[in-house]
Amino acid sequence: MYTMMLIVDLNGVKAEHDDANQSLNLDVPPVLLSVLVKLRHGPFVRKVLDPYREHLTKFWSPQNIDQIEVDHCALLKVYNTDNVLRVAINNHGIITMFNDAWGCASGRYEHLCSFCGGLATMFANTTSVESNFSILKSEMDTNRMALMHLSLEGIFQAK
Repeated sequence: MYTMMLIVDLNGVKAEHDDANQSLNLDVPPVLLSVLVKLRHGPFVRKVLDPYREHLTKFWSPQNIDQIEVDHCALLKVYNTDNVLRVAINNHGIITMFNDAWGCASGRYEHLCSFCGGLATMFANTTSVESNFSILKSEMDTNRMALMHLSLEGIFQAK
């Protein structure tokens, strides 16, 4: 059932492009601690959380969504008061892997981390949308309809 839904959904994917048929360059949402600590809480809610709130309500309870906001406030407070954590976060750059960046938080901010992890998987890298989905669609041909999503993800990431 999952595979059939995946195939149907993939056939409906359309690459986003501008008037010159160039791929759209969307800003990657802030998912690393080093970027999140630079966002004040209001802009974080308005620019990062609110655009995905409707989608989140389909899978998360209102309390869990509220906890994302609480986690962000707590992160900002700790960042401003804990020198060790501040130094660890400031040592991360844009090439820091997601798990390495969040590892310095040692299990704190669970809901914020889960939310950011979801955003990070939606924007896996900067390659063009057309290339990624053409690879994915070519792997799900009629002879390979029974691929599990994990196998398909492995093929996708390997290419």
